[in-house]
Amino acid sequence: MVLLDVQKAFDTVWTLKLTKIIQNFLEDRTHNPSIHIKQTPFSTHHIPAGVPQGSVLGPILFNIYINDISTSNKVHTDIYADYTVLFTSKTATTNLQTHLNAVTDHFTNWKLTVNPDKTKAILFTFKKFPPPPCLTIPNQQITWHKTVKYLGLQLDSKLTWKHAIQDRVRKTTHALKTLYPLIGRGPIPIAHKIHQYKACARPIPTYGAQVWGTAATSHILKAQRTQNKCLRTITGKNTDYNIKKLHSDTKTTFLVRHINNFTKNTIHKLHQNPLVNSIANYDINEIPLKNKTNYPKLPSTQLTSI
Repeated sequence: MVLLDVQKAFDTVWTLKLTKIIQNFLEDRTHNPSIHIKQTPFSTHHIPAGVPQGSVLGPILFNIYINDISTSNKVHTDIYADYTVLFTSKTATTNLQTHLNAVTDHFTNWKLTVNPDKTKAILFTFKKFPPPPCLTIPNQQITWHKTVKYLGLQLDSKLTWKHAIQDRVRKTTHALKTLYPLIGRGPIPIAHKIHQYKACARPIPTYGAQVWGTAATSHILKAQRTQNKCLRTITGKNTDYNIKKLHSDTKTTFLVRHINNFTKNTIHKLHQNPLVNSIANYDINEIPLKNKTNYPKLPSTQLTSI
């Protein structure tokens, strides 16, 4: 083994060569139509603009391209790839339209177009306010919604995360159906099936758990039930088999506990405020479940009947 160290590596980069590499990456790109009409041969079309989608460098170049987007002291702007979010407090909603105009003008100057059909607005509040002021982009009014989707998560106006978790459960169920030939009652060892579930399916319901991990227990238990069903499918156990023992036999952590630990570790890393940290310092067994007549605490043995 030979360990090489480049002397003054960042100070000696040949900028002309680097510029040429990026230029070759962006220019002289073509594509072929995917539809073959009337047996006519495919024609090659030149791509005059854009960055290659699906590449590692593409999102980086796009972020550099729009990095000088207009900013405001009263309206926050967050950018992740092609997602641009403007947000402000209730007391500064009058400034939102002004900043929105500045951002759309910036996009126009850089040959970018805002899609009015996919542009949405939402007001996060528990209170009943009068209808929010009308927001517009060039020749189009922005519609206010009760739920919106951002970075794969459904956000509702009260931030209950109900819709986000339901969407995660639906996608997990679809993934488990796709994995059924592997994790079903086949000759594959149970340990390998558990590994397939943890690698391919469990990341789906836990996506974004750092954000929604403190949601109501009744919502999080919906995600837990998908894991219960999956473990029963893998092991061939029926619904009478104890869930706690099923998790112990398969050496699988309860999904509600996994999400709780996931959320707690993330919040503790990001926040030093003890009040913020205390949000994740809850015990899933100490949270009451909704009942028609009363609100009893959830004992540890209650997990066996999920």
